[in-house]
Order: sequence, then C-alpha cells, then structure tokens
Amino acid sequence: MQSEKGKSLLQTLTDKRKPTAEMRDQRVKLLKDGKRKDALAMLDKFIPVQAAYVAAAEDLSAFVKEKASALNTSADSNAKTAGMVIIIFSIVATGIAVLVALWVIRSITRPLSEAVNKANQLALGNLDVKVEVHGNDELSSY
Repeated sequence: MQSEKGKSLLQTLTDKRKPTAEMRDQRVKLLKDGKRKDALAMLDKFIPVQAAYVAAAEDLSAFVKEKASALNTSADSNAKTAGMVIIIFSIVATGIAVLVALWVIRSITRPLSEAVNKANQLALGNLDVKVEVHGNDELSSY
C-alpha cells in the first residue's frame, strides 16, 4: 500500500487480527481441554472482537476496490488515447504510401508517354524526331 489511507487500513487490520487470533486460539484450547462452558462464555467477548476484525477487512477491501476502479478508468482512458494515436499514424502512413505510389507511377508513365509520343511521330513520317535519353532506368538504357 503506497497511500497513507491504505497503510492505515492495513495497520488497523493487522492490529485487529492479533486479538482475534489469540481469542480464537484460547477458545480452541478450552474446547480441546473439554471446557465447553468456558469456551461458550468466551464467545460473548469473541464476537465483537471478530466483528471489528471483519469490519477492518471490509474497509480495506472497499479501499482496494476503489483504487482498482480508478486504475481501470485510467487504463480505459490510456487505451482510448493509444487507439487514437494508432488511427492517426495509420492515416498518415496511408497518405505517405499514396504519395509514394503516385510518384512511382509518374516516374514510370512520364518517360513511357514521351517514348510513345516520339514513336507516333516517327510512325507519321517525321524522321526529324530527337529521342533524348534521361536517367538510367528501363526506358533509358539501350
């Protein structure tokens, strides 16, 4: 337990446990020794001590549940934030992928289109067409 309240509740539980255990052990000893009446008489003193111990345990349990609930709320918030970050990065990555794809397509289609235009001019009989080679890709190597 890191909080002062948690430490206090745990200390209270520990403090209440000792007398409860001692009285329980005394009652068990009386019963083993055959002193049933004494053990029953001690029950009136034992019940309030045990009830205080149970109440301390319930208080600590409620505190732990409260802390766990707060952690779950925080974890849900963190999960939502992480989900939004993933969505944003996915959108950015998709945008970059589209831009790269467009650049690759353009780098292929532009020289190919230029070569088709030159071939069409040659087919029409224009023998003065100059074919210029740019770069070192598939279309420019010979």
